[in-house]
Formats: sequence, C-alpha cells, structure tokens
Amino acid sequence: MGSINEKIVNRTWGLLEARAQSVHDGGESTFRYGPNFRYEEFTVLPSRIFGLIFSIGLLLGMGAMTLPPVRWFLQKFGTQPGTGPKQAFGDTKKTIQMINVTSTDGPNPDHVKTEVTFHGEAYVITAVTAVESALAILFDHGQLPKLGQAGGILTPMSALGDTLVKRLLNSSYLTYETHTLHPKDSHKTK
Repeated sequence: MGSINEKIVNRTWGLLEARAQSVHDGGESTFRYGPNFRYEEFTVLPSRIFGLIFSIGLLLGMGAMTLPPVRWFLQKFGTQPGTGPKQAFGDTKKTIQMINVTSTDGPNPDHVKTEVTFHGEAYVITAVTAVESALAILFDHGQLPKLGQAGGILTPMSALGDTLVKRLLNSSYLTYETHTLHPKDSHKTK
C-alpha cells in the first residue's frame, strides 16, 4: 500500500500548498504541511534476515501468480466471491495499529509520535471509514475544510480533514495517542 498511499499523501500536500499560496494574498490562514514535507512508509520487521525472507517470499508469491496453473489452483480452491469473513460487525477484538513520526523544520526540530489504533478487522474499518466519510459530507458540510466544501478531485485529508477524524473517534473504532519524542528517539517505532 505504500506506493499508493505515497501518491495520495503527496497529492494532499500539493492541494494544501496550492490552496495556501492562492489565499496568501487574501490574509486568510490555511493549514499546510510546509514546503519541505517528505512522506515515507515502511513495514517494521523483527530482523534483517526476516525482512530478506519476507521480501523474497513476496516476490516469489507475486511471480507465481503470473503462472496459469497457480491461478487455476487458487480459483478452484481459494476463497470464492461472497465467502468473506463471518465476523460480527461489532467485534473489536482485533486491532490494526499505525505509527507516525512527524518532525518540524528548523535547526532544532520537534519530533512527535502518533499511534493510531483501529479496533476491528480491515473490512470493518473500511466500511466504518466509508460511512463516516459520507455522513461527514452530508451532515457536517459546513465544518469541512474549504477545499472539501468546494469539491473536486480531492484526497480524504484535503476533503474531510479533522471532521472525519472527529467522527471516527466518536464511532469508537479509532483511538490515538500522541507524544513528543526526544531528538535521538525520532526514528524509533516501538
């Protein structure tokens, strides 16, 4: 997902920068990431050996998917359409956790670590996020960022901003913790 997310995050950066530059003369302040913004996404694995094995396995698995016998086998014996997980919608025993470290520009940058936890499986989180996004557009249109109110080809952040975050927090499917790191700890992801 990293290559896809990178494009979405960079589009959001571009939209916010363009918006900031267009309203600069009007005196209106606007949210932006800043001109030196950089986004990186990676998976944390226990060791370099495990990372190498994981990478080779992923490459071999993707390569195998191009072979007709492997595709036939998976179509015949793999999960069939409509036979997804049988989890109850309210079950939040499983979690998905994401960690973000953000640093400011300057000679003495501040480093902030945010841990976001989604309570539930990926299918549930996708459904909750889609529904809360639609409800934000329908019922909280006046609270959306200016770009979101104007419409267009936008990313979730540029269109929905904190309005979606508040809705997700109120749904109890999302929680987060944020704290400041010391400069030497900025790249740790415990």
